[in-house]
Amino acid sequence: MMRHTWKGYAKNCFGEDELLPVDHSCSNGWHLGLTLVDSLDTLFLMGMKPEFKAARDWVANSLDFHKVGTVSLFETTIRVVGGLLSANALSGDQVFLDRAQELGDRLLPAFGSITGHGPPSTDVDVGNARGTSGRDPQLAESTTLGLEFKTLSALTKTPKYAQAVELIGDAMHKAPKWDGLLQNQIESADMGSLYGPYKLGAGGDSYYEYLLKQWLLTGRKDTVLLQDYNDAMKGIRDHLVKKSKGPLQLTYVAEMSGDTVERKMDHLVCFLPGTLALGAHYKADADAPFHLDLAKELMKTCYQMYKKSGNMLAPEITKFDTEGQEVFIEQQDSHDLLRPETIESLFYLYRLTGDKTYQDWGWQMAEAIERYAKVEGGGYASLDNVLLQNPEKRNHMESFWSAETLKYLFLLFDDSRTQVPLDKFVFNTEAHPLHVMADKQVY
Repeated sequence: MMRHTWKGYAKNCFGEDELLPVDHSCSNGWHLGLTLVDSLDTLFLMGMKPEFKAARDWVANSLDFHKVGTVSLFETTIRVVGGLLSANALSGDQVFLDRAQELGDRLLPAFGSITGHGPPSTDVDVGNARGTSGRDPQLAESTTLGLEFKTLSALTKTPKYAQAVELIGDAMHKAPKWDGLLQNQIESADMGSLYGPYKLGAGGDSYYEYLLKQWLLTGRKDTVLLQDYNDAMKGIRDHLVKKSKGPLQLTYVAEMSGDTVERKMDHLVCFLPGTLALGAHYKADADAPFHLDLAKELMKTCYQMYKKSGNMLAPEITKFDTEGQEVFIEQQDSHDLLRPETIESLFYLYRLTGDKTYQDWGWQMAEAIERYAKVEGGGYASLDNVLLQNPEKRNHMESFWSAETLKYLFLLFDDSRTQVPLDKFVFNTEAHPLHVMADKQVY
């Protein structure tokens, strides 16, 4: 599947951002070689040496940050900085670290507003190294930067990257919470002022993921992050975890807006079973057995979200106890971007329990993607309506398809459960493995 993906990308779009697979054209609004950089570690792990070498040479010789316009700070950090740091972690090639530091320097101006108590800007004009923002950031946008910038500081022995994200972490630690939970929007004038719903879907997800993973990155030494993680998981358990009222009795994570419970779950929330299992494995909480049980229950729900479509394809959002149905997919939420979160959690649960059920579920998903999303000539396409017998292909292949979905599928079927060992690596939210910094000063 990766070879077919790369065939389409390399033939039509090598060095450009994304393949538009249906008409074999390209999208290049970022000028960052997005799919190429996001895929470096996948190519390396799968042993695709000629392809990795060609991509490495492009990064060394053709990736030109002067040509990059305004891009998302969050997406550029997790995909491009993360991709470069991971390629360095796996291959040991210094060129990836050098390019990551060069990009990091161009992203740092986005953090200038922190000194005035505001969050970092949502966007960065990379070519001119200037932060730019026209709206209040979502929670995850400002708080999902720590793994990458702390790693950059540790590897370059340059404190400024870690110090920028530490200021955000401190502000979020002090921000008003509801049993460990933070609201989903941050006021651009004041990092301590939040509003909006409590949710683990779009805009909230990776804040919670990075509480645990930054603790792991520091060799399980940062007790503040650990406490914030434990408080948040208790808040999720006490307030957001619900059960559907039909025969399936599915455990899901709702959203809360004021006193209103939204009985819906984004596919993005399916990262949580893996995070809970990882936390339980490393005994992040005295409730570790409960966390693992909850992870398994949520994993079943994420699997049923695929099964409900009839095609083993996942909608973007699933609702529960709606329109007289226990599990309900609205037309507007029925598209499938080939997201990785469910397969990510299957990987963690198989890796940590050895239960082959998780491999079986992942294989059903892989077969469905192969059947419906594969494009003749190369590449895979997002799909329009998973409820239809033959969903229509969209003319887009997300970079996270090769960075995350395929990588987690590949690692899910590692029967030895040893490749990319979890005691030595932490995966960022774009599935880029970074070295645990137990023996290094983070800044």
